[in-house]
Amino acid sequence: MCIECCENGNSPHVSSAGVSGSGKTSLMKYIIKSYLSGGAKGWIIDIGRSYENFVHTNGGQFIDFRKNTPICINPFSLIKNIDIDIRFLVPWLASIAKSGSHEAHTSLEYALLEKAIRSCYAEHRELTTITHIQKYLIREASECCEKEVATPMSKKMMPFCQGGIYADFFNGPNTLSINANLVAIELEDLKNEPELLQA
Repeated sequence: MCIECCENGNSPHVSSAGVSGSGKTSLMKYIIKSYLSGGAKGWIIDIGRSYENFVHTNGGQFIDFRKNTPICINPFSLIKNIDIDIRFLVPWLASIAKSGSHEAHTSLEYALLEKAIRSCYAEHRELTTITHIQKYLIREASECCEKEVATPMSKKMMPFCQGGIYADFFNGPNTLSINANLVAIELEDLKNEPELLQA
């Protein structure tokens, strides 16, 4: 097993790599528990349910994403200040609007998404959904160059919008509540859904 610690500005990171059974998960549990005892918060994103018992034993919150019982993640219903939260919302929607593509996002794409978010949020407030954004892009992108960008983005959003296969995960009031010092998000049941995992 190999362990590497690094610090990028104010953001320390640690990574561990090794073959199955070499003790990576046990080491991570030890590190997490050490930090929790000092008052820190712990976040785990996992595929494989390796941390389920650990989280429950330590009074944490285990969030199990399943396709047949979706948890709705609607960040629009959590907006406190649109001018601050837009910095998260634009890149998040951009990743959905270009799912499956490795091309870099353009400034025009970001500008159109910001315009769409601000307009839809002004009209629908906390009831805004990704469906509103997608419909705005179809309806409002008037200039030729905007249509060339807005149309493919709106098509990529379709699986996440009302009527799409992932609609229940993103449309409606937010049902994801995170209120523990230790939180694990389990994605085992979504591992064969790359579009959903990317979102």
